Amino acid sequence: MDVKRLGVIGYQEALDLQKDLVERRRRDEIPDQLLLLEHPPVITLGAKARSSRSHVLESDESLAAKGVGLFETGRGGDVTYHGPGQLVGYPIFNLKPDRCDVHQYVRDLEEALIRAVAAFGIAGRRVKGLTGVWVGPDGAEEKLAAIGVRISRWITSHGFALNVNTAQLTLGTTRGVLAVRSSSTANLFDAVPVTVTVVPPPPCAYTITPQASSAPAIGADGSFTITTTTASCAWTVQLPAGQLVTPQGSALSGVGSGSFNYHVNSNGTNPSSRTIQIKVNNTFLHTIEQFGSGCGFTLSETQVTAPASGGVAVIGISPSDPTCNWTTANTSALGLNPTSGFGTVDLSIEVTIPPNTNATARTMTATIAGRPFRVDQAGAACIATLSPYNAASPVSGGSGSLQINTAAGCAFATTSVPSWVHVTSGGSGTGAAGGSNTLVYSVDANSTTVPCTPSF
Repeated sequence: MDVKRLGVIGYQEALDLQKDLVERRRRDEIPDQLLLLEHPPVITLGAKARSSRSHVLESDESLAAKGVGLFETGRGGDVTYHGPGQLVGYPIFNLKPDRCDVHQYVRDLEEALIRAVAAFGIAGRRVKGLTGVWVGPDGAEEKLAAIGVRISRWITSHGFALNVNTAQLTLGTTRGVLAVRSSSTANLFDAVPVTVTVVPPPPCAYTITPQASSAPAIGADGSFTITTTTASCAWTVQLPAGQLVTPQGSALSGVGSGSFNYHVNSNGTNPSSRTIQIKVNNTFLHTIEQFGSGCGFTLSETQVTAPASGGVAVIGISPSDPTCNWTTANTSALGLNPTSGFGTVDLSIEVTIPPNTNATARTMTATIAGRPFRVDQAGAACIATLSPYNAASPVSGGSGSLQINTAAGCAFATTSVPSWVHVTSGGSGTGAAGGSNTLVYSVDANSTTVPCTPSF
């Protein structure tokens, strides 16, 4: 048998070549042939499609505009798509004298394909009642190879299409017949026409966790995780110059989520700390604070956010040496009195964040173990309460007042005041620092015998 690897050739060229080889094989001028090739995008019509093209949902003009060819063939079957990523095989075999069995020939093609893909670790199999090679469990089969043959006086042509990498459809909309995941309907020609839209993949986004760490002066091992939005997102790690960091059994590039292990080399006798940055895709940072030979500290958190109600933040302090002493400063506003101590590996302190009674957000800063610490706190919600909620006035009229209680900085105004009630002061403004604002009003005399009950 001669095997010809033809690369990518047009469908009409392959038809002409098969026709010539069939005649030459019939005359015994050549041995059995196997043509292996790929086609540019093309739709082929078998015998069943020639009587009705209902499964070709695009017009000839639309297909031509997309660069998809359309051909009638001499094989059996309905509509088939060929394109880049399919390995197409056209056996030109003489089945005489002892292989004159069409069904056995098709089963032999299936078996050859099953054995071929097994060499690559793929478990291909048959599905009862269907032609071709399939993968996947019962009820969720996916078609790996299609078979469609022509046999004339026991000389074969056409053959099989093995899906190797068919994820090459161009962006846009393609219409056709979908029948690959159901063993009861696949390859039947009453399958439901569908529209498939090929869209670009989502943009790649990356998250580095943790974004910061610390290392002693003598060096240490560390790692961080790279999380990607899709499994196809590629990343590359850029290490700083000067051999500050070396990989620890990790590749400098990868695809999809993964981790990167590294070793921070010694800072030597340098008394000062140093900041080391490892980049991912030249943008995303993992920052390492390495201590010097002198005393130094890092904080587990250098910035926290807090609600208006306040709360408690637990801040870890990591010293370069257990004998290093530390102090806090400017922390009275945060409910932490200035204090000091000696560094230990597991040291932590509690920072009490008081409630923010003002509607305006605020930022508070302090110094902990020589490191800046910042709290960003939300402002209080603007909710007003009244005291009292109601009052009575005599028939002759009179005056009254009420307290508007709201957070400092919250604006307020009175609305829907009846014509016989007059707000004389405090009807609008901004909440005072004490949270209480006085509204004064007067009520006209009631000249009727009907009680009035206004609200505002």
